[in-house]
Amino acid sequence: MADSLAPTFEEEEDISAAETFKELCRMCEKGLHEHVTETMISNPLAESTWINQRRERDLATPIFIAASWGHSDTVAILLHSGANPHLRGII
Repeated sequence: MADSLAPTFEEEEDISAAETFKELCRMCEKGLHEHVTETMISNPLAESTWINQRRERDLATPIFIAASWGHSDTVAILLHSGANPHLRGII
């Protein structure tokens, strides 16, 4: 009998996706545009889901984070990947 407290496959997937999104936000803060490119290529959800997702604490999107830190190369990659530059976080 399976343990009822064990996470389901979907829950494990959601945790993994959340961690990857957090990592994408950290890469945008640091201007690690090469790593952003790798993340976009290696994760099919990156462009369709995370590209315009908002971070919980300040509602910032990855492109807003990169732009706030002045990382133009990272911003260019995110724009090319379909990021919406009109979504803003809480200032």
